[in-house]
Formats: sequence, C-alpha cells, structure tokens
Amino acid sequence: MADPNLLLHLFLVATTLFPLFGPSSVALSTPGDDQVGERSHLLDFKHSLDDPEMLASWNDDIHYCEWDGVLCQDGVVVSLSLSGQSLKGPLSRSLFALSGLVSADLSFNSFSGELSGEVSNLRNLNVLSLSNNGRSGELPARLGELAGLETLKLGFNSFVGRVPPELGMLNRLQMLELSSNALVGELPSELSGMSRLRFLDFANNLLSGPLPGSMLLTRCIK
Repeated sequence: MADPNLLLHLFLVATTLFPLFGPSSVALSTPGDDQVGERSHLLDFKHSLDDPEMLASWNDDIHYCEWDGVLCQDGVVVSLSLSGQSLKGPLSRSLFALSGLVSADLSFNSFSGELSGEVSNLRNLNVLSLSNNGRSGELPARLGELAGLETLKLGFNSFVGRVPPELGMLNRLQMLELSSNALVGELPSELSGMSRLRFLDFANNLLSGPLPGSMLLTRCIK
C-alpha cells in the first residue's frame, strides 16, 4: 500500500495549486454563427437535467456564447464552467459532441451514472473536472485517447474497478486526482508514461501495492 502520508501531502498540494492548471488557452467569449450545431448540443445537455431551469439563462433571448458558464471562439464552445450549480441528472452524450471544448469543469454537482467512453471525442480537451459528483461504474479506458489532457479530476465519486493502464498514454498530464472512489487493485506500471505529472492523489480507495517507481520522482512533488 502506498505511503498514506505521501498521498495526503500530494492531495493537499494538488488542492491548493489546482488554479495553476487551468486550460492552456481558453479564448474569450466571441459570438458567431452556429455553424456546427453548438447551440443544439448545449440545449440537449440542458434538457437532460432533472431540472433544466437550473440553467435559466440558456434561452433564445441570449446568444449561446453569452450563456452562463459558456465561453466561445468564433461560435465554437471552448469552455464550460458549471462548477457548483446544483445540476443533477445523467451526463448527456450531447456534451461529447462539443468537439472544440478545451476545458470542462462540471465539479460539485450531482451528475450520476457511468462516464461514457465517448468522452474521447473531446480531442482538444486540456482540463476535465468531474470531481464531487455521483459518477459510478468503471473509468473508461478511452480516457487515454485525450492526448492533450493536462488536468484530470475525478475524485469524490463512486468509480469502481481498476485504474485503466491506458491512462499512462496521457503524457501531457500534470494533475491526476482520483481520490475517494472505490478503485481496487495495483496501480498499473503504465502510469509511469505520464512523464509530465507533477501532482497526484489516489487516497481513500482500495488500492494495493506501491506507486510505480517513476511516479515518486521530483516531478510529482513541488
């Protein structure tokens, strides 16, 4: 079992310094023509919620690039910032059609159900935060296809099963936060492929065995 004192230290550092790891280049909101169905995808997401009126500003009176929590570049949605909005329900598949997304922060809500492998459609994603929700099921191996991902926060959910070795393909990842789930087994050696990793937290799971050796190098602790 990994040293709990080390994991606690990493958790505290990661929590404190998370603002350093925002998206590399989130553009300012600039309305444009809805040439790629962005508005439709956002409305599908809204109407999948248990209470769509939690996103009351998402309506026909306002251009979708000016809706609360939405940032665009030339009509393409590049950022969703909906943390702590009391949103509840499944995570609509329409979200994964927003292929221009660079940052998606849906943390501190009540999204439930499994995380679809279709998340891999978001090939431009730098930041994905779904922490503090009600997500369940296994972590999809296709997360490893998000080659540009720098921050992945999935802690404080109910994910089960093993940590997929495919996460080791995320060689640009700087923060990995998977604490307080129900993950089991040993950490795969493939995670050592995350060569830019600086902060990680696996605390409060059912993991066994040591951390892969290279994850204990100075890049993990600042």
